[in-house]
Amino acid sequence: MLNIIEAEKEIVRNLKKNNLNKALLLYRTYYSSDKFIYDNDCNILRCKKNNLICLLCCISRALEIKDCNNICKVSHQLIHKIESIESLSDLDSKGVEAIKFLNDYRKKNIAKSNNPIVNKAITYIEKNYNCDLSLEIIADEMHISKGHLSHLFIKNTGLKITQFINNVRIRESKYLLKNSNYSLSYISYICGFNNQNYFSTLFKKYENITPLEYRKKSRII
Repeated sequence: MLNIIEAEKEIVRNLKKNNLNKALLLYRTYYSSDKFIYDNDCNILRCKKNNLICLLCCISRALEIKDCNNICKVSHQLIHKIESIESLSDLDSKGVEAIKFLNDYRKKNIAKSNNPIVNKAITYIEKNYNCDLSLEIIADEMHISKGHLSHLFIKNTGLKITQFINNVRIRESKYLLKNSNYSLSYISYICGFNNQNYFSTLFKKYENITPLEYRKKSRII
């Protein structure tokens, strides 16, 4: 078993590796429990709030989000919501929600790279996510080696190009699931996935629910 500091580091490490599900599993194991009961006089809710706030501050710093002013504002808002919670179960749920939010926030801000080559690759991906894409195709388009592009992309974003492509495609598919009546097969096609089965498998890996479950949960039409 890990101690809380070790668990905190593992959660951050998995978020950096784009493994949200593992990070949430670690959170539920080490934070959604009564591990903060040290003696009979301990205020459990207060202890869990303190540890969750420390975790979220650690995540917001370690994920290297470049927009410092906005991430500070976001962190303050999350802390304010945490402080208003009065039940342990609601606090556990808010922790999961906050980790997912910070993870999504990081993905959206990855595109703000200071490296012109990486920015060019990101722009190409954003415009062509519905086409056949790979490291080799993008490197050829930019007239640089695969190795050099891969190194720069990971260094500046913390993600492999394939992970970034999947992030963009999943993001677009979520919008269509929520705001359209398109079939899953059509959404998988126009978002650049090879087939519906692969789309559904990857979507569940990234979002922890199936595309149909996401649609039922979030659709507005």
